[in-house]
Amino acid sequence: MKRLASRRRSARFRRILSSIARRGRSRAAVSVCAAVLLAGCGGEHPSAEEHRHGAEHAAGEACGHDEKGEVSSGARFDPDKGVLLSEETRRSLGIETAEATKDRLPLEIRFTPQVFDETPRVADVGGGRIACAAKASGLIAREQAALLRDGMPVRLVTQAGNALGGVVLKVHPAVTLAFGDAEVVAGVTNAGARLAMGEFLAAVVTIPRDAPVLVVPKAAVLRSVEGASVYAAHGGAFRRVEVKTGAETEEGIEITEGLNAGDAVAVRAVETLRLIELRATKGGGHSH
Repeated sequence: MKRLASRRRSARFRRILSSIARRGRSRAAVSVCAAVLLAGCGGEHPSAEEHRHGAEHAAGEACGHDEKGEVSSGARFDPDKGVLLSEETRRSLGIETAEATKDRLPLEIRFTPQVFDETPRVADVGGGRIACAAKASGLIAREQAALLRDGMPVRLVTQAGNALGGVVLKVHPAVTLAFGDAEVVAGVTNAGARLAMGEFLAAVVTIPRDAPVLVVPKAAVLRSVEGASVYAAHGGAFRRVEVKTGAETEEGIEITEGLNAGDAVAVRAVETLRLIELRATKGGGHSH
């Protein structure tokens, strides 16, 4: 029995180490990508390259410099008011705005569990029994783990893109002292699902909200190594405002600090506004 328990602890330890390594790679990748975006160069997907150069071209056209290097009247930057656009320039850039609204945006907890048991079993969950085709575990932040309960449904997607149903079997809080992460064990509830040992899955647990929160469209939020920001609209001016974000779905992002309900924010040509500001404040845009 002691030998069996030791093997189980060793297997769980390997799972945790694997999840830490995977999260570490993800965090490093995010940092590298952010640095590349901030610098404005590096290897990008062709569509991203075209999109960025399109924004740069639009910014260059909007804020053309005269012989003295001053920004033209079509688009100029004021340190207090932000990016000022003429009505004609605003139309040519295709800038659109939307209001920050109150909505019951669900909280989505995402993690990447790894299959550690592909043998069909019946698991005890919340006083009941659930048939599981496989089990997988992954790490999430302690703050997120505190919101999870055994028996909560989990949406799973395989690396091949197949959607599976799942359930939270167990949450082990603070299993890693170094990161303060918690381990979540999920069961795959699709009968006959065939998963390989060690395969990674994309997992999402959706938690409804009791009270509405402030939400803006995803397209409004700019992210960089400095944090998140939006361009708030005030008349003909667009001022960049630093914000703090919360829950995020495909439709919108929760804003926990920086905006009020009813504030208008740019949701189209947002990167162009940023490039106009950079050209005015730092003397140029992208360079290789």
